[in-house]
Amino acid sequence: MRKNLLILSLIMALAAAFILPMASQAAKRNPTPEKPLTLKMATFFSNKDIRQKFTKKWGDAITKVTGGAIKFRYFPSQQLVKAKEMSDSLQAGIIDATTHLVTAYTPEDYPFSAAVLLLPFAVPDKFEAVQGLARDAAPVLFKEFDSHNIKYLWSMFTSYGQEWFFSSEFDPKDPAANFRGKKVRSPGIVACKVMVMALGAERVSMSSTEVYEAGQKGIIQGCTLGFSQYVKSHTYEVFPNVLWGNSTFTVIGGVPCVMRKDLFESLPEKMQQDIIKVSREMEKEFFVAYRAEVDELKDKLIKEQKIKQFLVMDDATKAEWKKLMNPKVDEELSKKFPARWAELKKVLEKYQQ
Repeated sequence: MRKNLLILSLIMALAAAFILPMASQAAKRNPTPEKPLTLKMATFFSNKDIRQKFTKKWGDAITKVTGGAIKFRYFPSQQLVKAKEMSDSLQAGIIDATTHLVTAYTPEDYPFSAAVLLLPFAVPDKFEAVQGLARDAAPVLFKEFDSHNIKYLWSMFTSYGQEWFFSSEFDPKDPAANFRGKKVRSPGIVACKVMVMALGAERVSMSSTEVYEAGQKGIIQGCTLGFSQYVKSHTYEVFPNVLWGNSTFTVIGGVPCVMRKDLFESLPEKMQQDIIKVSREMEKEFFVAYRAEVDELKDKLIKEQKIKQFLVMDDATKAEWKKLMNPKVDEELSKKFPARWAELKKVLEKYQQ
């Protein structure tokens, strides 16, 4: 009897080892409102940041379109994983989704997309051009995403507000004069380095959180930041003079909003299509909302006289700077990424008119 019970126990244990995981996987492939998937959405942004608000809005839209079959737990402000860990955490399944610039924080894993993330005056500053560029460029831009278990779904386009802030006033006839001989903080992306150096400045590398103190101490005399960062960090107190490029840089691909590729592909096809649809709708909503927020912040600072000078770059200056930058950027990227840069240039040409 004991022998029979032992054999039965072994059979039941083996069944639990093989059948239950298979059932669990089947549930993941076919989530229902009764057995919803609860996914971990981790980000770098604080709850007050418009990007975090739209992260939640995106998640809520997915929950609605899937009839409650997919829900999210949100971990803002690096609560679950640090910025540099986002990419590896997606690949390992520690987190399931993020709206985060993995290419900027781990450029060694995404060398090409990190290098071309910001390009000077790449396309007209219109939603149709920026979105079209991101979609058409995605196969070239995000080739490494497949090998890192990442499914690209949409982008937060934040190029509006990628402006220049200096301690001294700009000469309206020669805005580039402010750069000559100055130390200027900018991202370490190839195009940013080329642009700052081409204008005669020394590029200084530091995080956005270090800019205010560096400006106070005179370590740097100018910087570029997203306008929301400029306002929330009170950087206008040390750099009150603004050169409004609208937009100096085109953000290629924006801030990618992504899910784990294996998880996404395990969902029913109808659910995948629904998620793609709401993601693209969210792209337009964010574009409009972000620019409205930047305009409101800008107008408030000007009214309160916290911005001393607000100089809008004219078309002639843009054309002059673009003529200066493009050959240098092309030279650098052609050396580093000859094949992929050639592919991306073909996409750029489509949207440059």
